[in-house]
Amino acid sequence: MGESAADAQKHADQVMALETELAKVSMTNVQRRDPKATYHKMPAESLFAMNRAFTWPEYLAGRHVKPAVINVTQPDFFRGLDRLMASTPLETWKAYLRTRASCSNRRLTCRRRSSRSGSRCARP
Repeated sequence: MGESAADAQKHADQVMALETELAKVSMTNVQRRDPKATYHKMPAESLFAMNRAFTWPEYLAGRHVKPAVINVTQPDFFRGLDRLMASTPLETWKAYLRTRASCSNRRLTCRRRSSRSGSRCARP
């Protein structure tokens, strides 16, 4: 995405390491199948407290919602995310978000192109 091969490799390594850490604090697919394991209804302030690095009040205000109660499906994830947001360099988060945006745009572009031509896009 417009960077040298060395920078691209460095950013790829950073993104991979971050994604690995995010996976470690996430529930597995099997764990997420249990509705009791993903039901953690709590006051919104509890979410704000467990993930202080993210400005939840501003985010929710931007979405024009002010929930009193939230179901936090993976509290351990948000606690881990809080630690990662505090300990991971901003450059790594930027590389991660660029990668996520690029992947999302590629899939969207691929779907548009394949629907017009009737063909399927190759997966990378």
